[in-house]
Amino acid sequence: MTPALWVRIDDRLLHGQVTVAWRQHLLPEEIWIVDDMVRADPFLVDVLRMAAPADVTVRVYSVQEAISAWSALLRSPIFHSSDLPAFQPSDLPTSQSLCLLLLVKNPQTALALFDGDVLFSHLNVGNIAPGPGSRRVFRTISLTPEHVAALDALTQRGVTVAFQLIPDDPQIDWQTVRQRHPNL
Repeated sequence: MTPALWVRIDDRLLHGQVTVAWRQHLLPEEIWIVDDMVRADPFLVDVLRMAAPADVTVRVYSVQEAISAWSALLRSPIFHSSDLPAFQPSDLPTSQSLCLLLLVKNPQTALALFDGDVLFSHLNVGNIAPGPGSRRVFRTISLTPEHVAALDALTQRGVTVAFQLIPDDPQIDWQTVRQRHPNL
């Protein structure tokens, strides 16, 4: 059995697009929500767990807890240490894989996970609401300079970054977004 890891940035974390569209597309057995502030709020943790479909396990971690949990998962006897913990956009889970959907609010968290050896080859960028210092770059995605720096760092590490709100939408790669917005 191999772990299949799909990483998505969505500042709303667990909501309709995730619980319906992405869940039906990916068939995850677990959803990991990684956010230090959410993890520190027991009420939010409970709300997120209640928002999940009954047949999907939801785990809420801080960044460090997620790094430790991923490492422990890869060391478990059911996985081979040589397996690449990655999930390509065209892949669908098989009976030989455990699919994890990992949700983060921003690119900086995705970068921290990657740098902590939660390795992934593809990053799906979903919703990022506008905020101070941000600029809308794609439909419901607004980026700050810190977001841009983290996405650039991930691509420099070999991660394919694609903007896609729901599975039926076409993917727009990060380089295309950068070309459309040269002043990012």
